[in-house]
Amino acid sequence: DIEDMIAEKDKVVVCLRTTGTFSGEFLGFQPTNKSFRIFQISVLRFDGQKVKERWNVNDQLDSMRQLGLM
Repeated sequence: DIEDMIAEKDKVVVCLRTTGTFSGEFLGFQPTNKSFRIFQISVLRFDGQKVKERWNVNDQLDSMRQLGLM
C-alpha cells in the first residue's frame, strides 16, 4: 500500500507498506507461516518516462524478526 508519494523535478519519493505471510523459501530460510508488515521508502530518478536510478531503504532487522528468522 502506498502511504505517501512526493514528486519534484526528476525524482519521486514513495513511502509504502508491504504485508504478507512467509509461506515459501526465502534466502535459503524455510517458511515460518508468520505474517509480516514492512515499511519501505523508495527514491526514483526519471529520465523522461524511464526510471534511471532507484534507491530503497527498509528495516531489514525488523523484517527478519517478523519472519521469525531472528
